[in-house]
Order: sequence, then C-alpha cells, then structure tokens
Amino acid sequence: MPIFPQDALALEVATLRTRFDEIESRLAERRAVVVFARKPSADADALGGLLAPLRAQRDGRSDWRAMRDAWRLRHFTTCFGLAHRSGYRWHIEETEAHISVVFEPPRQGE
Repeated sequence: MPIFPQDALALEVATLRTRFDEIESRLAERRAVVVFARKPSADADALGGLLAPLRAQRDGRSDWRAMRDAWRLRHFTTCFGLAHRSGYRWHIEETEAHISVVFEPPRQGE
C-alpha cells in the first residue's frame, strides 16, 4: 500500500462510485482523501492518461476547468468536484507502484 497523509481516506479509483457518502463525510470533517490506482493496471493507465492535461495544459483556464473539459472519468471528476467545492488543495503523486491524487483540507485561516 502506498504511503499517504496520516488519517487519509485512501480509495482505489475503481471503488469511488460506491464510496461517495464516505468521501463527503471526510470532506465535512476536513480530513484528507486520496484517490489512487496501483501499477501496472488498466485503472492506473486510465488515471495517468486523464491526469495528463493537469500536468501539461496551461492555457489560462483553471486546473479544475481544464480537467472538467478534458476528462470523461465521471466518478473521479465527481470526487474532484466535491473536494474543489470544499476548498481542498490537491497534488498528483506518481511512483513505479501507483499514481494518485491527494486532496488535502485547507490550512487554518484559508
């Protein structure tokens, strides 16, 4: 299992559609959420491909808009949208073993 922030809810991308209540609960509690896919797998290939616009596309749109416009991975974009509306920061992590997006709550005062 990859190492993620302490007390984070870590979900494989394939399980997202059944875990939205849990995601919403964690966001309300201001706790971290991580969505990941183990490598090698079709899920990791799909997630990596869908993250590509966030890494390369800088055309004046916000990262959220660029992702929403370019992606069709419905459950992940729904999760991303929930975190975005809650003011969460996010970053992409990729190793030989996994690819993930880490959503972290706003810092105090943000």
